[in-house]
Amino acid sequence: MSSPKKATTEPHVIKEELIASGKWVKLEKTTYVDPSGSTRTWETAKRTTRVADSAADGVAIIALLKRTLHKDCVVMVKQFRPPMGCNTLEFPAGLIDDNESVETAALRELKEETGYKGEVVGITSGTTALMCVYT
Repeated sequence: MSSPKKATTEPHVIKEELIASGKWVKLEKTTYVDPSGSTRTWETAKRTTRVADSAADGVAIIALLKRTLHKDCVVMVKQFRPPMGCNTLEFPAGLIDDNESVETAALRELKEETGYKGEVVGITSGTTALMCVYT
């Protein structure tokens, strides 16, 4: 004897309501239908810098420091993050300026955050730049 199949539906968003907005982030209440057909709500944080249905607005950089006679190193940035109340160790990253390519943004952010200049050797997921930095 088989159990009755549960009705399924394609999940979809019904509406998004703005709860609060700041310079960089906004908080929305999203009402959606889940795969079982139930209506649910979710609190969603979104960047205010991202245009709806656009490509990503930020870039993350995985930079390999190529050193003569030494082992290669991954370049990381130590930053104080107020929500965590401590320093974090993370990949260099930042927002893409208007009319700027992912490659250009990655090179600019790497220079701003680490002082290094690099060469973009690849882009993954449309937002992560793979770079080589030579010293």
